[in-house]
Formats: sequence, structure tokens, C-alpha cells
Amino acid sequence: MESDASPSRPHDAYDDLAAADRARERLSGHLQLPRGMRPALACAVAVQIATAGVGLAEQTTVGAGLMVAGLLVLAAVAGWFLHRFRQLNGVRVSGLTGRVVLGTGATSSLSYVVALAGSTWAASASQWALVGVAAVAGGAGWALGASQWWAAYRGDPAAHAQGPSRHVLTVLAMAACLGLVVLVVVG
Repeated sequence: MESDASPSRPHDAYDDLAAADRARERLSGHLQLPRGMRPALACAVAVQIATAGVGLAEQTTVGAGLMVAGLLVLAAVAGWFLHRFRQLNGVRVSGLTGRVVLGTGATSSLSYVVALAGSTWAASASQWALVGVAAVAGGAGWALGASQWWAAYRGDPAAHAQGPSRHVLTVLAMAACLGLVVLVVVG
């Protein structure tokens, strides 16, 4: 059986790749985040930081319940907005979940760690207003990191499309859980 297709030439492959690059850039230029996504995530992160700070400082069953409640709030808001993004755009963007929603970018991660430490210290010193200030600052830093990544992604989708692998996220989650256990046992 013979094929009617002519053999592929190198310049045909180059043209195909260039067309794919142009299509990706056109698509990324039209992608939109759902309205209110960054402020809602900032608020959810602030709630999570505040509840985690109080929970770590209290080290009681109620404190553990607060930490779980904060995580559930963040998970619900993140899940809802990822769903809305996919509905709005009809695509998944590699890196969006990790960099924007899970805050694995440098700015988001650093602001989260500093805010959680500040919130935990403030809660242990019964400085409730400072718990709120630290939590709000952490949420704002998270939103800033999300905005930075989104702008960078839209400017050069190929360079910013990859988020951390599932293996890296799993290892980080396990380390965070282990750290939490150590804090509860030692405290």
C-alpha cells in the first residue's frame, strides 16, 4: 500500500512549529482570570494564615480544628476559581494551579512563610490585631505573587508555563505536614 503524502521537509516542520508558537501566544493573550479571583484568594489565604497561626499557638483540639477550617476555606475558594477559569477559557494552563492557586512562586511563598510566622508569634502573645495584620499581609503578598506570575505568563507563555511537578508538590506537602506534627508534639 502506498501513501499519497509527500515526505516531510525540514522547513515544513519549522513552519508548523512557528504556527504553533503563534497560536499559543494568541491564546495566552486572550486568557482571562475570573473576576475577583486574586482578591478572593488573598482573603482565603489570609483566613488560612490567621487560623493556622492561632491553631499553632494554641495547640489544642480547637486550634487544630481552626487550622483545618482555614485549609477548607482556602481549598474551597481555590477549587471554585480553578473551575471558573476552565469554564471561562475552556483550557487548563500549566502552572496556574501551582503558581497562582497554591502559591509556589517565590513572592507568594516568602510572604506566606513570613506571615505565618508573624501570625503564630502574635497569637502566642495574644496580640490578636497583629494576627490579623500578618494574615492580611500574607494574603496580599500571595496575590502579588499571583499577579506577577500571570503577567509573566501572558508575556511569555512558553517560559512560564511549567509549574512545579506533582512530585515536588507532594514532597512539599509531606514536609509541611511533618513540620506541623513536630510543632504540635514539641509544643
